[in-house]
Amino acid sequence: MKRVKLYIAMSLDGYISTPDGSIDFLNKVEGEGDNGYLAFYSTIGTVVMGSLTYDWILRHARVFPYAQRRCYVMTSKERMNNANVTFTQQSPAELVTQIQQDSERDIWLAGGAKLVESFLQADLVDEMILTIAPVVLGEGIPLFSERVPMSDWKLIQTQNYNQFVELTYKKEE
Repeated sequence: MKRVKLYIAMSLDGYISTPDGSIDFLNKVEGEGDNGYLAFYSTIGTVVMGSLTYDWILRHARVFPYAQRRCYVMTSKERMNNANVTFTQQSPAELVTQIQQDSERDIWLAGGAKLVESFLQADLVDEMILTIAPVVLGEGIPLFSERVPMSDWKLIQTQNYNQFVELTYKKEE
């Protein structure tokens, strides 16, 4: 069974970006190499993201960074598929079922916060890999909203990348 993995960076106080969507605070932290990204990415067959995350990538990346993987963008609006992404209005459960039948590797839940909320509400996240930056933002877009249901997780691994700490959690059965 292909696992759904949330892999995301956040501040010490739980924000994935500033209020205006900036993640520049991550670039100010001294990491180590690629902070484990390529090792993680090699396990992934499919990337799933929300439309705000996709639009942010289009504004900030010169080249679409996930062109080597199947990529779905969950949206509530009609959008035309392109060479890099398939836009979908499916429910998280429908999409995961489809991907698990088609993919040979795991599924990366890339963000943002609304997408994470919908997948947690549907109890579809199997693993969380949270990279913590030693920065307190004080405000911003939180990773977990108050609408995320309570759930139990087991810490299975920790990894330091200089000033970043990566925490890997597995969903408790």
